[in-house]
Amino acid sequence: MTAHWPFSKMHGLGNDFAVFEQSRAPNGVRMTSEMAHKICDRHRGVGADQILLLSPPSGNGATVRMDIWNPDGSTAEMCGNGVRAVGLYLEKHLGLRGPFSIETLAGPIEVQKAGSEFRAKMGEPRFPSKKPSLVEGFDVVEVDMGNPHAVIFLPVGRGEERVSSVDLIPLDQVGPKIERNPHFPHRTNVEFVEVVDGRNLRVRVWERGAGITLACGTGACAVAAAAIAGKHAGTQDGMLDLHLPGGRLRMEWKGPGHPIYMTGPAIEVFRGEWPLPTDPCLKAD
Repeated sequence: MTAHWPFSKMHGLGNDFAVFEQSRAPNGVRMTSEMAHKICDRHRGVGADQILLLSPPSGNGATVRMDIWNPDGSTAEMCGNGVRAVGLYLEKHLGLRGPFSIETLAGPIEVQKAGSEFRAKMGEPRFPSKKPSLVEGFDVVEVDMGNPHAVIFLPVGRGEERVSSVDLIPLDQVGPKIERNPHFPHRTNVEFVEVVDGRNLRVRVWERGAGITLACGTGACAVAAAAIAGKHAGTQDGMLDLHLPGGRLRMEWKGPGHPIYMTGPAIEVFRGEWPLPTDPCLKAD
């Protein structure tokens, strides 16, 4: 007989997730790389940029633990759009009221309702290198948001090959090369940035383990931090609007020594059940 594992399909600016609760898994089944790959498949599965698996926290005062699985079966330390989706899930499905503390491999993230959106305290950005690194011919600003990011400001190239718009970047070609470059031993997320003015930036993202996505929350944090620290953009109040293909995220950062805040939407699309037929690769603990 086939068992079923309930899930909720959610997204933040088109960065989409299948959200599962470990406590609702039939027969103690655990998520596996193979299962994550099948669920995320957009033709034969649910279709998602990531799977968010919720389980009890490890006793550090958090509301819930969030583990992240990518379509290629790998795992990630953090997901900024994902923590907003989890905030909505806790509110809508478990009847909890924030603020919430979400345990991740990158540390606890605080999330609370902000009008119709959710605001997340994403921690302090860190810069592994004091100056840009040359990777695949690009000047890359490395930013650590609990997961690695390679931020590249436009324009890039020279002469007739000079590119000033993120729309003209062949992201499907250069993204995987940068992600897997030996300079990044754990691979990296990649963000190309077009500065519109002192407050507005356009961004396209190649996400580690997922490919091109419509938005990336930790990527937006990395871009905002790199823009302000490098004086590419910035306002007196530390506010920036980042425009991604999926929509806008509002960022707040007062500089080194301070956490960065991200505000944006979280939406539930539908609920469903993932079938778990008898399969030797699906084993309970």
